[in-house]
Amino acid sequence: MRTVLNGPIPPEVVDLLARRRALGLDSFDEVWDGEYHMNPSPNARHGQVQFQLAVLLDPLLRNAGLIPILEFNLGVESNYRVPDIGGLRTPTSATWVDDAALVVEVLSPDDEALEKFSHFAEFGVAEVMLADPEAESIQLYRRSQAPDEPATGFVETRSSSLLGVTADEVIAQLRWS
Repeated sequence: MRTVLNGPIPPEVVDLLARRRALGLDSFDEVWDGEYHMNPSPNARHGQVQFQLAVLLDPLLRNAGLIPILEFNLGVESNYRVPDIGGLRTPTSATWVDDAALVVEVLSPDDEALEKFSHFAEFGVAEVMLADPEAESIQLYRRSQAPDEPATGFVETRSSSLLGVTADEVIAQLRWS
């Protein structure tokens, strides 16, 4: 379900956002070009797949010279997304990060991950990995430089040139349920 509020933000919504922030429930919320996306915490299966991927990808990211990171704000304060896992090019303690080489999204019901690709391209992401717990699949995408490629800036591929691993090799290492 999607809810859109046009016009001034009602006080009740301001209170809701403040309450979510105070309780730490806003960790996965995102801002898309000034539009606030209130996302629920992931379900247990999402968390299990995310954990396994983090463990599996950690040494691969490090070998590639990247800095492994869990949920982070990719973008700027007025325009950011929160990938599940990433590989940063440089160390940072910033709240908003703009130098991820790779991002991983574990799909959830009502997920907007596919709609984030143009944002990922805008912020210099070279590769995207999508993990779908329901389909028990991994999809890999690399940044496209060709003018006739999709507007998202990415094309599907079977292997990660950054990590030196194929989608099938990742799938073989995961326990989906």
